[in-house]
Amino acid sequence: QVAEAVAGARDIYPRSNFVLLAANEIEAKLYGEAGGSGIVANCLILTDERIWRPLTARKHRQFDAVYVSRLDRPKRHELAANVRSLQLIYGWSLDRQHDGYNSAFDRVKSLLPRAHFANHEAGEGRYRRLSSEEIVERFAESGVGLCLSAEEGIMRASMEYLMSGLPVVSTHSVGGRDRYFVGNYCRVVDD
Repeated sequence: QVAEAVAGARDIYPRSNFVLLAANEIEAKLYGEAGGSGIVANCLILTDERIWRPLTARKHRQFDAVYVSRLDRPKRHELAANVRSLQLIYGWSLDRQHDGYNSAFDRVKSLLPRAHFANHEAGEGRYRRLSSEEIVERFAESGVGLCLSAEEGIMRASMEYLMSGLPVVSTHSVGGRDRYFVGNYCRVVDD
């Protein structure tokens, strides 16, 4: 589909050169096989280090882990059920009603009754979007950042964890988030 879209764009802009910025080597190879030109350079390399940085004055660690994700089923929150002290930071869910739950929030709340729901806490019971600065503050209260979905894109939060000084614990996945999981600060574990 990408190759077809680029072919259509070439018709409109014949003097342009199109290069796919691939999330991983497999994506670049597939695009090359379809006749395109691509390099591995997923957008995690564009994470802003002026925002995502370790705080100089580390806060008291209140949470064993933090998980940044929507509250949708593919994010697999149930895998964090045994984390003693878990903080959740989330975008508004696309997963509104199903299986007798009024919302994805209610479903995840039932899966993780002890978890700290940072957005609702900040909104005094109602969802409130947290600013990047607030999220950095919340990261400083946590021990590790979690990455739990099996399939997704690059997961911007994975790089934000690392740049904010949090080690990462991830499950095995496809999509490119593990591209920069190197060294002693990242661990990929079984579900």
